[in-house]
Amino acid sequence: MLLVVLIIVLLVVKQGKLWIKQMLLSSLLLPVLVCGTAFFINFIAIGYHASRAIPFSSMVRLIPAATGSNIIKVT
Repeated sequence: MLLVVLIIVLLVVKQGKLWIKQMLLSSLLLPVLVCGTAFFINFIAIGYHASRAIPFSSMVRLIPAATGSNIIKVT
């Protein structure tokens, strides 16, 4: 939450826009690429009925952990 407030404050000040855009892009792009690749490979494994395929529900539960979200519902 503090990071979001810091980013908003820096955007309002409008100083040093380039590094902020690069920070946001890199912090979003890497998890999307890693999770997207893992999902794609896992979908192929599920399609071939491989014994090592990770269940889809488990993959969905890993998204918050991979993206750094601290809101995880534990059932």
